[in-house]
Amino acid sequence: MAKFTYRAKDLRGLVVQGIVEASSKEEVIQGLEKRKLTVESVKRDIQINPFKNMVSSIALSRFTRQLSAMVNSGLPLVEALEVLAKQRASRKMQTTVAAVVSDVRAGKPFYEALQRHEAVFGRLYVSLVKAGESAGALGEILERLAEHLEKNDAIRRKVRGALLYPAVIVLVAIAAVTILLLFVVPTFAKMFADLGRPLPFLTSVIIQACTIIQDWALLLVISGTGALVVLNRLRKTPWFRFFLDGFTLRIPYFGDLLKKSAISRFSRTLATLLRGGVPLVKALEICGGTAGNVRFEKAVGESVIGVAAGLSLNASLGKSLLFPEMTVHMIEVGERIGELPKMMERVSYFYDGEVTAAVEGVLSIIEPVMIVFLAAIIGVILIAMYMPLFDMMTVLD
Repeated sequence: MAKFTYRAKDLRGLVVQGIVEASSKEEVIQGLEKRKLTVESVKRDIQINPFKNMVSSIALSRFTRQLSAMVNSGLPLVEALEVLAKQRASRKMQTTVAAVVSDVRAGKPFYEALQRHEAVFGRLYVSLVKAGESAGALGEILERLAEHLEKNDAIRRKVRGALLYPAVIVLVAIAAVTILLLFVVPTFAKMFADLGRPLPFLTSVIIQACTIIQDWALLLVISGTGALVVLNRLRKTPWFRFFLDGFTLRIPYFGDLLKKSAISRFSRTLATLLRGGVPLVKALEICGGTAGNVRFEKAVGESVIGVAAGLSLNASLGKSLLFPEMTVHMIEVGERIGELPKMMERVSYFYDGEVTAAVEGVLSIIEPVMIVFLAAIIGVILIAMYMPLFDMMTVLD
């Protein structure tokens, strides 16, 4: 399947643009003609920059919040979508909303129009809109969706911030060490060679490392780039993702943070789906992939089989070691009193607080450790360079 960009006009003469996946250009044209559109152009979408047409979670939550506000204020859905289609946004978001407007204006249900762009909106979004349309409560569902997306995005930013900080420190350390080894150390090495005196062991090691890096710089860059490419390819394979996600959950502090974040997203998504009227089994199928971890996805997938076979949700999730006993017990209580959606919301609220506390805890530990780590590396290099000078001063004295 390839991606094609198209430009067409509807029955009212309004321009409709979008991106669709199809096996051929002819298939795109046939699909557009079935939607009663006059095709002007269809081109294969060749993306030089794959990030250019991505829709961010912030853009999606903003779109949902604005749409819910307009629908709840009494504005017709098509008119609200037309307003949003004219707003300044990413190219992908503009073309997607324009295509949705065209489908809805042609008489298709809103959820079907969204379903054609599930890569942008996701199964959760489409399922909730379908339930909202069926119950005549689209405005309420959109508002709940907006709140869900905003909370998930807030949690994602907190976790990303906690993970980004040490990565930035490591990059700064690499840059500082590279500058020292490529520019500062060679200057000292030339000066020491002119003196012709034996060097301390640490100084010799640093100078030798500098020589190796200079001589093999190109090979090191190529090897590092190749390793990153191979790692990126491996990340797309199921077995490596399963291994990697399991490994990250066992990392001290970070693993606990990722686990709490995954449970928070899972419980919030499940609560949102259940409150929207989506059946439990289908809701579990949808929210399995929202945890952002293959291990959790596997555990939720096994719970789908258990619930479909007649087991309770708490019994199914209890078989997995990923869900803490307190969480399983809260789900059990929710099922027993018939308030599972409300209990899942409480679970998500609890873990939201746990994620915030975990982020603060990780940063309070990692910040001084990384600063000491950076200072130690630079300090060792500088001391190694000044040791021969100190020896010379001692001899002169």
